[in-house]
Amino acid sequence: MDLGSIGRTLHRLRKAANLSHEELAANICPPQAVKEIEEGKSYPSVDILEKLGEKMGLKINIFFDVSESTSSTYIEAVQQIIRKYIRNREYKSIGLIVEREMNNPLFQTPFHLQFLKWHEGISIYYNSGNVQQAIDVLWEAIDLTKVDTNVWTEREIEILNSIGVIYYEEQRFHEAYETYYKAYGRLESLPFIKNSQIKIRVLYGLSQTLSEMGKYHESLVYSNRGIDMCIESETMYLLGELNYQSGENYFKIGEEDKGIEFIESSKTVFSIQRNEKFIDLVNNEMALLLKK
Repeated sequence: MDLGSIGRTLHRLRKAANLSHEELAANICPPQAVKEIEEGKSYPSVDILEKLGEKMGLKINIFFDVSESTSSTYIEAVQQIIRKYIRNREYKSIGLIVEREMNNPLFQTPFHLQFLKWHEGISIYYNSGNVQQAIDVLWEAIDLTKVDTNVWTEREIEILNSIGVIYYEEQRFHEAYETYYKAYGRLESLPFIKNSQIKIRVLYGLSQTLSEMGKYHESLVYSNRGIDMCIESETMYLLGELNYQSGENYFKIGEEDKGIEFIESSKTVFSIQRNEKFIDLVNNEMALLLKK
């Protein structure tokens, strides 16, 4: 619930009913409590809200019906801002937003709280470097909605993928592989995947990790599978990175011509995306590969 919206609704309805704070509050709560609710300073309990509504001849759902769209918009806005900061790697900003919203009544459902805990874990890792604390928080986020250990939601798998990323960043490649592989297995067990980017991200993580472990043939299986999925889903998400990953793997197993082909494809994708930084990076990496 959005405190401001509920407060404004209560104020309008009280005025329409021609009741003072004292009259509306009588035998329900102190008049000051009604005033604080109207001003958005106090969070009303459901039973108080119900009694106030009944005194004005209204059902409690009037407060939720009026406030629902505002609440949903606010939650979506916060989530969009956090996602934007994730893309830009602005982890300090994420930490500040999460801290501010963690006690917001709007985010107290398990699903919405899970989103905050997920990004709290990510921000802890990148802001403080505390690996274990970050992973613990991410598991707490998963447990908020976990009801069956054999059935995972897409978001729970996304959070598991975030744990894999941390292990990869820490060069704990065996743990990263096990985590990514578990995430991939959970995705494969789903009857339908709404967001193909989740699976593409997991495939990329698997391929990267296996390359670091020197398992280039196995890595190729996942990078090429990721490329196929990008094409099937008609998305360029990680398509450049996956092509580069396959190209590097082909170089590692001695298939230089194929390696060049895939790396050139990655440059084409980055060019379309106007990602000059990655084009320069690929050019430098390919020069190093050709020298070997």
